[in-house]
Amino acid sequence: MRGPDATRRVLASLTPPLAGVSLAVVTLLAIPSKPPEKRTTIAAARLEGTKAEDCVPCHAREVAEWRGSAMAYAARSPLVGALESLVEEQVGRSEACPNGAGTLRSRGADACIDDKTGVTATGAGGEGWCVNCHVPGENLQAAIPRWSAHGDPRSREPVRDLAAPSSMAGISCAACHSTIGPVAAHASRGGRGYEGNATWTSFVTGASFLARPEDARGLPGIANSGYRLDPQLLLGGAQDGARVHPAPTRASGRYLASSEFCGACHDVRLFGTDTRGSLKGERFKRLRNAYSEWRTWADAEARAGRVAPGCQDCHMSLYPGTCAPGGEGGQGCPAGTHFAAKAPGEYASALVAPSSAAPARVRSHWFT
Repeated sequence: MRGPDATRRVLASLTPPLAGVSLAVVTLLAIPSKPPEKRTTIAAARLEGTKAEDCVPCHAREVAEWRGSAMAYAARSPLVGALESLVEEQVGRSEACPNGAGTLRSRGADACIDDKTGVTATGAGGEGWCVNCHVPGENLQAAIPRWSAHGDPRSREPVRDLAAPSSMAGISCAACHSTIGPVAAHASRGGRGYEGNATWTSFVTGASFLARPEDARGLPGIANSGYRLDPQLLLGGAQDGARVHPAPTRASGRYLASSEFCGACHDVRLFGTDTRGSLKGERFKRLRNAYSEWRTWADAEARAGRVAPGCQDCHMSLYPGTCAPGGEGGQGCPAGTHFAAKAPGEYASALVAPSSAAPARVRSHWFT
């Protein structure tokens, strides 16, 4: 095991990457020279009760970086809360449902019905459509009450006021590191188990439309929270004394390092119309195309004989550069340092945990 001085030298080499020309000044937490005596804190908790602080004893650097990322604010963001409330309160609003239809919430006993067609509007756009990505633990604990048109007024409160306190950390360590792969294609599931929001239902006809055309191409789980969680990946207990959690399988590890993992939430498809769209015949609205745009570019790079960097290669590496010691600053770097360009996919090397035998390639968790 490395001593504390050696550990600090490794940490000092991990200067934060730049986002454009702005400098993220982050003070890395000192990692203790030996693991704490109690090593089963995480294993004793359920997924929805697991906090990022539980991971600090072994992964202080990752948690320190994550705290300043957008991931940490996914559930608390005022913008997200306002947009979610706007959709719930305005779509399907009528004299019968003056508070809105809750089209992206689960149906209660008195769900809103379209008075022209008789089709249920509550939940038609996809139950938990916002929640499943922004508050990922909620699909396990079902803490948000079902939308009620006239009954329980609490059901119509914003998600940030309904979610359990343990879920307000947003997309935390547990959310990502309990993911084992994509959900199966919608057609193969037969309505069994969690699949995110693979479909939406027409308010006009009651017809159901698929939001993941990638399913037909053998690429399931793209968009609308198409991830598959298994709490045992993080909480199941280790096979040896070096960890407090199991090591992911090779398949899960490959998925976590893939752009498709990011595409499970970073492609966003909203309910649309019954009319077939002019673009690719899609019957949904595209709200965010981060993965789809990357996929188009990556395919073009492949045709040109080049290997395209993946999402993590840009957003979790040292790219576009770091502030290295020496120099007069500039390009977003403070005095006494200089900008050192880094290529996509160029990662730092450090101890993954205090008990690690040697430094290894590590990913930053600023998600810049």
